[in-house]
Amino acid sequence: MEYINRKELELINEVSMLWIQHSEWIRMVFVSIIFKTPDKEAAIFRFLRNLADFAYFLRVFYEDNVAFRFSDLLTENLSLARNLVEYTMLGDTKAAEKTNEKLYKNADEISHLLSSINPYWHYESWRAMLYIYLDMVKTMTGEMIDGNYRESINIYDKLEREVMVMAEIMYNGILKQFPYKFCKNKLLG
Repeated sequence: MEYINRKELELINEVSMLWIQHSEWIRMVFVSIIFKTPDKEAAIFRFLRNLADFAYFLRVFYEDNVAFRFSDLLTENLSLARNLVEYTMLGDTKAAEKTNEKLYKNADEISHLLSSINPYWHYESWRAMLYIYLDMVKTMTGEMIDGNYRESINIYDKLEREVMVMAEIMYNGILKQFPYKFCKNKLLG
């Protein structure tokens, strides 16, 4: 049995929590947009905090400009996804198609950024994972819009598993790139 020290476990937990919160809050944002709940702005604000949390986490390992670029790309991703949902609800297929293209281009940019900062994070892997993530979010949201709530929840269950794969790729890459940071019993201490 392989021993995981406390610092490694804290890293695993931190990255997993960031990705799980990402999926939870994106769903809550879309629920509030689709059903016009009064907590929409609060849900968006909380989701944006997740993006800032990602940036602050990455700053421990990478330069500030890289960490904040990642956060900016995720913020753009949210904005595009939000627009896509709104255009879909309005039936504006032309605007939805243009926004959809931008959404996948944004995923390509995120994949490029991640693969450029860690030799254990590969562009094609991140691109594939992010595309699956986007497909799931769009399908989940489409089911919500169509009133297929159980199916939307079933897709969310799959989305949670997908983000855990993304978390695993992220923390394994960090552990491999920075093994010296995980030698003591305190994370990054």
